[in-house]
Amino acid sequence: MGSSVVSGIGKALIVTTGQQTEFGKISDKLSLRIPETDFEKGIRKFGYMLMEITLLLVLVIFAVNVLLHKPALDSFLFSLALAVGLTPQLLPAIISVNLSVGARSMASQKVIVKRLSAIENFGSMNILCSDKTGTITEGKVTLKETLDFEGVHSDKVFKYAWLNASCQQGFVNPIDKAICSVHYEGNEAKDFSAITEVPYDFVRKRLTVQVKIPAANIAITKGAVRQVLDICNRIETSAGILADIGDHKEAILAQYQLLSDSGLRTLGVSYKEVGPDQIFTRENEHDMVFLGFITLFDPPRAGMSETIQKLQHLGVRLKIITGDNAPVARNLAKQLGLSSAQVLTGQEIRNMSSAALRHKAPLTHIFAEVEPSQKERIISVLKKQGTWLVLWETVLTMRQRCTQPMWVYQ
Repeated sequence: MGSSVVSGIGKALIVTTGQQTEFGKISDKLSLRIPETDFEKGIRKFGYMLMEITLLLVLVIFAVNVLLHKPALDSFLFSLALAVGLTPQLLPAIISVNLSVGARSMASQKVIVKRLSAIENFGSMNILCSDKTGTITEGKVTLKETLDFEGVHSDKVFKYAWLNASCQQGFVNPIDKAICSVHYEGNEAKDFSAITEVPYDFVRKRLTVQVKIPAANIAITKGAVRQVLDICNRIETSAGILADIGDHKEAILAQYQLLSDSGLRTLGVSYKEVGPDQIFTRENEHDMVFLGFITLFDPPRAGMSETIQKLQHLGVRLKIITGDNAPVARNLAKQLGLSSAQVLTGQEIRNMSSAALRHKAPLTHIFAEVEPSQKERIISVLKKQGTWLVLWETVLTMRQRCTQPMWVYQ
């Protein structure tokens, strides 16, 4: 359920179907009753209070009339009329009209509200959780440089990164689009063929493509630097000499830290020669040669610093939840004026108990290197703190002009 073939050739092993698949689990959640907003809970409690007061008044007035020797039937009808008179029949209409006015006001700011009852919560929020790429930043990833492990420009790193991005047949992503947008004129640009692919996933955090070029049959891997280093045992110098990676690993990590601290999103590139008849699989991702780095940048949106200051002035705390690495997220925070931002990584969250995360989450400004499943856990923990929270998944612009509508999710 929910699977689709985009392109390519392969064999599929089906291990779960229907409601047992991840897609099925999501559809199950969507079929559940939507949780009440705090506003709806307040209205419901207010209605119960009015009902209790009305019932009490009816009983008291009926009892007083009976004690005064009034006709029982007249006393009952009088009490019933009083109950009808006290019932706020126009309350639902008044609430709907007021919420509609709020939704219309938000629509004039290019914000689409899916649930009217979310309007009151939106106005009462004190925490705003936001994605980073395409929300706080422009979302236009640009290739900056391709470097060897020493930080020197390398055409070979670009060539292998371009082949990897061009041959991958999975879903289109901004990073591969940024790499492919740079023109490559090498012979391999015209005479190459993709043999197989090990797709990217959030556990391995890397993508491998087996490519046949005139010179060789190679497997090229690009992805998160540490995850790429885990499968490498050699490095290639600028002179083309292979050396043991153990003598250079600290220098590679230091270079990676330097690039990340400067605000550049940094990926690693490695390769491995494959036999002419061998089909590369996930189990073959080992003993590879680390080639170098790809650096990309995605600048923050114009006026975002002023937006965050307005949020702080309104008493709203911003929490950034991103899959990017911690140094890049920390550098972005500095650009936005959040110099002392506390960062929590996905690895740390994975090793935390629920109690520890409940203590740490309110004090954290940036959740970096998180997996999609961890986002739900973070939001759930923050909600349990009694905060009024809004999750913003698209463009974050408070009273700023934007070209596309935004959605307020409750």
